[in-house]
Amino acid sequence: CILVKDKTLYKAVIFDFDGLVVDSEPIYVESNKRFLSEKGITDFSIIEKIFGMRAEETFELMKSTFDFPETVEDLMNLRNSYILQDFADGKLKLMKGLHELIEFLKTNGYKTAIGSSSKKSLLSSGMDTHNIEKHFDIIVCGDDVTKGKPEPEIYLKVAEILNLDPSECIVLEDAPNGVLAGKRAGMFTISVPNKETRDLKFPEHDLKADDLLQVIDIIKGLENK
Repeated sequence: CILVKDKTLYKAVIFDFDGLVVDSEPIYVESNKRFLSEKGITDFSIIEKIFGMRAEETFELMKSTFDFPETVEDLMNLRNSYILQDFADGKLKLMKGLHELIEFLKTNGYKTAIGSSSKKSLLSSGMDTHNIEKHFDIIVCGDDVTKGKPEPEIYLKVAEILNLDPSECIVLEDAPNGVLAGKRAGMFTISVPNKETRDLKFPEHDLKADDLLQVIDIIKGLENK
């Protein structure tokens, strides 16, 4: 008899956004430092802990840690105003290899999605800057879930909307919280650290790539297994 094997077990690739699709992590880091400095905080070590977290959870943590009197929403809006201004000033750049990876995935029949902890307003602004929303079949952001990364809810929601089993999805992540979320979701997880996150301690991932161009080679290798 003749056995016909699927080209690959994987049907979709889910991208984190900040620091993976766009080089926004330096903007976030500087905005967080500016925010903390204006609040009289000189110890910035908390910034490492919040990579990949939902904004609400980030500012709940900051509020409880530093005993800020303002509401979480007011704190968040102040910090976000700095980020949006930098986006408007043209400081947001695409990550190396994004267009090549998207072209490869579309040519080979993969669904593409965004699974980000970011607020919709920031995500939309970042996408509009480079007109890249059209490249993704669906987008799930922090506003769409109750628990952000490292919980797996964002990635599980993407799989549900795509009508795929989590095991059919590949996650691309630049931060430890996101890698942990991908693994908890039961997805094949590739870490792609950037210059802001490469020195952080990452949980166990399936594979690691230096950049998005190398992800193409990794996925080609998975197809040929």
